[in-house]
Amino acid sequence: MEGDKTMNRTTRLFHCSILLIAILMTSCATTTLTSVWKDKSYTGQVHDVFVIGIAKKQSNRRIFEDEFVKQFKAHGVKATPSYAVFSSSNRLDREAITSKMKELGMKTVLITSVVDKQRHVYTDTWYDYYSHAYGAYGGAHTRTYTEDVYYLETKLFDRGSGKLIWTALSETFLVDDAAPDYDQEIKSFINVMVKKMKEDNLLQ
Repeated sequence: MEGDKTMNRTTRLFHCSILLIAILMTSCATTTLTSVWKDKSYTGQVHDVFVIGIAKKQSNRRIFEDEFVKQFKAHGVKATPSYAVFSSSNRLDREAITSKMKELGMKTVLITSVVDKQRHVYTDTWYDYYSHAYGAYGGAHTRTYTEDVYYLETKLFDRGSGKLIWTALSETFLVDDAAPDYDQEIKSFINVMVKKMKEDNLLQ
């Protein structure tokens, strides 16, 4: 009886472990910087930023810009989201952006856009406790999931000179077999960007 109880506990632990792995893999985003450049002649720090996120869905654009504004403000930087002054129907060309920035008294602009996207599909297979214990493979379980890789480019420009101050290329890996949590994914991406800007002495 004691052996059966031990086996049952082991089986439950095994199944719980598999479930935990599946949960952790669901909607998990990881951002990696692949290239960063900064103008060495720019020695100051950023004090205000006009934030522009180029996205197909306006809801994602708002989430993205709001999160950047929030994190910039945490570093004492005045920031304004572009959606607050440009609707989705407005064309965001250089002249329009510069004119609005002058009106708002903004000196720098940050623009992030997706330059490429790739999708990969994977299938995992695992076996339950009894399949391993008795050499049977009838208890096989499979799980299919997708991994989307987003390649993004983030640029910081000086309004007065029009010069590029800082730029970063990044890869964001999103494993998803359910509806993705865009709020959390965007926050994770922006955390990486802001942390690197601070390391490069652009933020306090």
